[in-house]
Parts: sequence; C-alpha cells; structure tokens
Amino acid sequence: MGINTAATYLGLSSGPFFGGILVQNFGWKSIFVTAGALGLFVLYTILRHIKTEWVASKEKPFDILGSFFVCNLPALVHVRRLSYSSDKKLVFYFKRHSAFDRLF
Repeated sequence: MGINTAATYLGLSSGPFFGGILVQNFGWKSIFVTAGALGLFVLYTILRHIKTEWVASKEKPFDILGSFFVCNLPALVHVRRLSYSSDKKLVFYFKRHSAFDRLF
C-alpha cells in the first residue's frame, strides 16, 4: 500500500516539474506528444508481456446494486451538498439527473 501511495504522489509532484521543462524548452504541444508516446509505449508493453486473459470469478456473481451505488455516489454527494444552496435551478438540475435520487 505504501508503494502505491508513493507512486501516486511521485507522479503528482513530478508531473508539473517535467511538464514545465517541456513547455519552456519545446512548447505546450510537446506535453501531448510526450503523453502520446508514453501511452503507446505502455500499450505496446502491456500487449507484449501480458499473455493471459483476465477471467471473472465463477463463484461470485457481479454486484449490480453495489456498482450502481458506486457510480451514482458523486451525484448523490453533490445533490445533498447543493440542497442547502440558494441556487434552486442548479439543485433541480442535479436532482433531475441523479439516478440515485430516483430510487428514494
């Protein structure tokens, strides 16, 4: 768990540094070229080195209700937070577009 956290924060803190170097020396388009080249390299590495296919567990069924709650949790949080807002049009928009609120 510590390695995952360290890798996350290493990327978050080194990204702006290397992005600034790229922009200053090569222009802002170089960020997209570098990201595209890195993405192609990662895709090539994955396709070359991962030989097995991921297979879902036969014993445990897919949790449809749980995935529904996870997908709609951000909308629920915003609707509840905005319920106390003075902008009623925005609150109505979020309530109308939240599938989670249609259940209750």
